[in-house]
Parts: sequence; structure tokens; C-alpha cells
Amino acid sequence: MNELESSNDAPVFAVAMPKDGVAALVADLRTLHRHAALDFALAAGRMVVERIYGGDLDAWRNRGSRDGSFRELAALLDPLKIPGLSSTSLFRAVATYELESRVGVSGRPQLNASHAAAVLGLTEAEQERMLGEAEANDWTASRLKFEVERAKVADPRPNKVGRPALPVFVRTVNRWERELAAGQAFYGDLDQVAELADDEATRIEAAVRAQRKQCDTLLAALAKRRK
Repeated sequence: MNELESSNDAPVFAVAMPKDGVAALVADLRTLHRHAALDFALAAGRMVVERIYGGDLDAWRNRGSRDGSFRELAALLDPLKIPGLSSTSLFRAVATYELESRVGVSGRPQLNASHAAAVLGLTEAEQERMLGEAEANDWTASRLKFEVERAKVADPRPNKVGRPALPVFVRTVNRWERELAAGQAFYGDLDQVAELADDEATRIEAAVRAQRKQCDTLLAALAKRRK
């Protein structure tokens, strides 16, 4: 049963529409929304590569986010607080554009920008393999992220020849950044806190305190590094 059929009240439209017509409209709108982020990432990534690197993806691969021109552009965009144009999002957009040039994400209806983001830390061969699995099995982006993390734990080999695997804390922060860039509200609906049962509130508080303790430990290590 779909969402339309489960509703007690039949929707009323200005022009009479059959149920299958309404369902088709909903499906098309969802598809449009699903691919809008990917289309934007590819357009933004292409623009950056063409204007900063003369269209040369190899030049971007060799320099990446550490390049001064890229950092300067990000510094101009970050204060604007425009969704999708933070330095992290911009770097991901270029990486997505590079991924598109190799494996053609946009040509696979089951995949979107979040699927692309989930594999950006993998080798080229692993990127293609994991996206192929996601396409064949119609995985959601969340499922793909889970499978990518599980594969890293099972086989923590270097991501690239001569480069060690990313530390666990870096992979964790990278995941947070991807989820934040995707607009996930980690602590939304706080107006419902008062409705929690006492034992549930106690459990959540303990989990948040434990998470905060780990964050404090990481911040302390970063502060020590600066000294």
C-alpha cells in the first residue's frame, strides 16, 4: 500500500486526477528532488575545474583542496553560508564531477549525490564496485554508506598505494561532514523532549554524554597538536 492509498481522505485537486496520475506525479517529483543535488554538484564541480584548473581534472587530482586557489575560493564562499557552497561541499562537488567522468553516476537512475558522496574516500576500483552493487541491489544512500564502512572495517588496507588507511576518527568526522552537507538535522524535533519517558530520556542523555566525552577527547588531541 502506498502513501496515497493509505490516506483516509482522498486528495482534492483543482483538476480531477485519477489515482495513477497522482501517483505518477508524486513519483516524478521525488525523482526530480533525488537528482537535483547531483545535477548541482556536477555543475558546480565542472565550473570549478574549468575555471580554476582549465578543465584539467589531473591538475585537480594532484592539488585537491590544499591548492591555494581552491582555498581562496572557499574562503570567499564560506561566510555567505549558502547551502551546498561551503568549502567541504565544494570539494565534494569537484570530487563528484571527477567520479562522474570515470563511472557515469548520472546515467544510473538508482544513484544520486549521496550515493556518490558515500564512495569518495575509496580507490577508483572500489568506487566502481560499490556503486555497481548499489545500482544492482537498489540500495539507498544510507545502505551504501553502511556497506562502505563495513568494507573498510573488514579490509582496512590503504586507500591508495603508499598512503595508509584513514584513521577511524578522520573517517568518523568525514561521515559527519557528509551528513551535515546533506542537510541532516541530527537534533531536530527538540520540542518533543518533554514527551519522553523517564527511562528513555536517561538512556539518550547517557549516550549524548558519552559522545560528548569522545568529542572532547578529540578536541584535546587537536589542541595538543597545535601546541
